Amino acid sequence: MNKKFANPNHTQVPKNFCRLPNGYGVVRIAVSGSADTSLNGMDAYEKAKEVGREIALQGGIIVTGATTGFPMYASMGGEG
Repeated sequence: MNKKFANPNHTQVPKNFCRLPNGYGVVRIAVSGSADTSLNGMDAYEKAKEVGREIALQGGIIVTGATTGFPMYASMGGEG
């Protein structure tokens, strides 16, 4: 039986990657919220982007319901 050896560059996990204990996988954080942000206050956009940015900086994966509003803004914060 032939064993395939992966390239070490493809198997190495980045240092800031959120990992579950014992290598169970990557942390996924769901961000949900209203598509209508008019009731959330004036700073809802910036707070959502800050949430997404922090999830991304810690190496987590942002999961949303693919809607507009707060979840979309959180995803936008994770981009940069």
